[in-house]
Amino acid sequence: RRVFSILCLCWNFYRTAIVFFMKDFIRLELAGWKPWEVVWLLFALLAVVAISLIQGETLLGIISATTGTICVILTGKGKLSAYVLGLMNVLLYADIAYRATLYGETMLNLLYYLPMQFVGWFSWKNTWIPIMEKC
Repeated sequence: RRVFSILCLCWNFYRTAIVFFMKDFIRLELAGWKPWEVVWLLFALLAVVAISLIQGETLLGIISATTGTICVILTGKGKLSAYVLGLMNVLLYADIAYRATLYGETMLNLLYYLPMQFVGWFSWKNTWIPIMEKC
């Protein structure tokens, strides 16, 4: 129930953020990307959604897969926002694993990957802000 409550809280925050900030967020996140990189991101997302639908995945699974894919691509591009999507992915996947009685996966996500999202966020933020100020 606690994981579900956290997921509901994250979903409400995410939904609100989408309504107010998504247009600017996408514009800022894709600033400086080459056209083929945007095409690659869209192709990867379409592939993940298509495969998930073919396999009969739930909406929760599809959202988890897409947030994980976006997280990996944004990490590769050096975007701090990757950790927000990583946090969503970890929480969603932990819930999926728990419902599937994969308790080891659940513990791995909640006890390791979840704290590492915050460690990564603060480490990256504290490292990149001074570097960006020098530019």
